[in-house]
Amino acid sequence: MDTIQTPLHAALVKVLIAQRIRAGLRQRDVAARIGKPQSAMARIELGERRVDVVEFVQLAMVIGFDPVRVLSRIIRAHGATRERIVLSKKHGG
Repeated sequence: MDTIQTPLHAALVKVLIAQRIRAGLRQRDVAARIGKPQSAMARIELGERRVDVVEFVQLAMVIGFDPVRVLSRIIRAHGATRERIVLSKKHGG
């Protein structure tokens, strides 16, 4: 299942950008702290690159936000529940 370009992915990207800006950090600052080139952060923020769970937690630690709270907020905002996700997989959607 390709998660890039989905509403949940777009919401995650939007939050990462907002949190980075709120913290007063540039893409290159964040990238350097997680050992990645600035272009990797740019690709994440453009929605061209997926963020795995470990990387999301690293980004949260570097930027300074609670990853659990942020993910919970995104999930609630999009009405995603475990039951809906399981059903959509079973029915090919």
